[in-house]
Amino acid sequence: MVVPSAVFAGMGFLCKGEDGVPMGRLCACFDALSSLLCPPRASCMGCKSLLGTESGWLCSDCQKALKPMSDLKGDRCPCCGMPLDKRGRCRTCGDWPEGLISFARSAFLYDGPIRGMIHAFKFNGVYRMAEEFGVYLENTMILEKMDRPDALIPVPMHKRRLRKRGLDHALLLARALGRRAGLPVWEGRLLRVKNTPQQAKSSASSRHTALAGAFLASGVGNSRILLVDDVMTTGSTALACAQTLLEAGAQSVQLITLAGAPIKGLL
Repeated sequence: MVVPSAVFAGMGFLCKGEDGVPMGRLCACFDALSSLLCPPRASCMGCKSLLGTESGWLCSDCQKALKPMSDLKGDRCPCCGMPLDKRGRCRTCGDWPEGLISFARSAFLYDGPIRGMIHAFKFNGVYRMAEEFGVYLENTMILEKMDRPDALIPVPMHKRRLRKRGLDHALLLARALGRRAGLPVWEGRLLRVKNTPQQAKSSASSRHTALAGAFLASGVGNSRILLVDDVMTTGSTALACAQTLLEAGAQSVQLITLAGAPIKGLL
């Protein structure tokens, strides 16, 4: 059980003698116990270490392990930015229809510290990390030389899932990136009107069928759009969004995500 720090704050008299002077060893032991049970720094969002962080959201080990996708060794796909397999093939966007997403990039591989950070952000309510994520996304736009869009559009969440989750994580990311890059965020111009299950383990044809008619777009005519999401796995959801936006008159659609997840068994 974690004891609230306020409890210890109100027990300072235990470390003082009758004249109010601190009692050396007892006070030192109490301070050590207080620090152990109530770390003055937040736990690391990457590895959950209770030793805390010196600054930001990660411990020193996780900060060293957090490497942007652009720093990875080896060849990457020119379309989606994911690492190529040993035969020089991309097994992420190989079955993507041409002309839907012109360019896609992820800030990191979905592994290590960023995986823990995204989980804390989405499921543990650590929404303040959105600002840090906004920095990562802006850096990715710059490092990967992405075309500057007219607007950002978050990959939308169905209202039923939104009620369950509480906040729209993709919208928070888009807002954070928009503030950093000076780009408008078009909220409500792309809606998810069909609640679909996760598509990562489905076949390409099954994903296409499940996502048909899942989105509705308006007010995007002749605009260059940058879709924003947290993780790209198969890209099927982003492709369905892009198709809907292009059919509504958008000029082009790019995709940026915090992390890209290689499909298991394919890389």
